[in-house]
Amino acid sequence: MKPLSTSEAASLIDEGTIVIDTRPSAIFMSGFVLGSLSIPLSDRLSTYAELTLDPEYTVIIIAESGQEEQACRSFIKTGVVSVAGYIDGGYEAWLAAGGMVDVIIDIDAEEFAIDYKFDEFYLIDTRSDEQYEAEHVEYAESIPLSDIEENTSALNTSDNYYIYGATTEDAAFAASLFRRADFQKIRVISAGYDELKENSEITIIKKKKAKPDSNFSDN
Repeated sequence: MKPLSTSEAASLIDEGTIVIDTRPSAIFMSGFVLGSLSIPLSDRLSTYAELTLDPEYTVIIIAESGQEEQACRSFIKTGVVSVAGYIDGGYEAWLAAGGMVDVIIDIDAEEFAIDYKFDEFYLIDTRSDEQYEAEHVEYAESIPLSDIEENTSALNTSDNYYIYGATTEDAAFAASLFRRADFQKIRVISAGYDELKENSEITIIKKKKAKPDSNFSDN
């Protein structure tokens, strides 16, 4: 797979090529190519790719050193996108060349518990509808990963949004979609939902059990 210089990559990006960052989510959020999507090398790669990519799209890969070829092959195997190559030297080369970059703020469960009490923001739950209906953080709105791109146009890009998911990877992937749609005030809750709900300062809303049928009999 072809290594691309930063100038070659910049030209392709200007033409509409999408940048996919395959580094771990925590590393991605600390600094990434402006407009890129977070799709780490994991067992969820195909799922994320199928949710957002299309055979008509062309992508450039950013990967950790030594993982460039593996990352490119992984996306080619999905069959849902064309791969132009990878940025030679990765994110560090892009940064050194003065390319445009961005960051996403992430907070842990304890920090969120404080903000949850005192700050005003929209809280987004990116898990499935079924998981949300079973239980969710109080005041959270459900926008599953599969629905994010079609829902962002109905939201105000200037509002504050906090995002959580089943995992940190899910939340970071969602946040990269929001950021790509020009949402600037985004925070990722870096705890997965199971860890988040263990914090006693955070209220969890659970689905009420259905009342038994009054006509039901064990006899």
